[in-house]
Amino acid sequence: MRKITLSVCKVYRNTGRFRLHRKKTKKAWKHFFLEEDEPDEFNFGTEWVDSITAQFLKLKKLHKRWFICIGCRQWFYSYVKNARATPECPYCEEE
Repeated sequence: MRKITLSVCKVYRNTGRFRLHRKKTKKAWKHFFLEEDEPDEFNFGTEWVDSITAQFLKLKKLHKRWFICIGCRQWFYSYVKNARATPECPYCEEE
């Protein structure tokens, strides 16, 4: 089971749907991620983290980017660590 970090940000602890935060409330770090159960099957999840773990998770954050394969001319998206990364094409691997 792999966690793909989407975002790490500061949010109010006592907020939620249809609920506003109380005044004079401090913010805490929250980790938003996709959990990969099986190949091509993802579940969204969140968890509260401390400030040291939040900084570590920010370094591991992945970005969803669109790529085009030169060989088969297919568009595909992949989660990459930075903009310069070039992932392998999933369509060329099948052939």
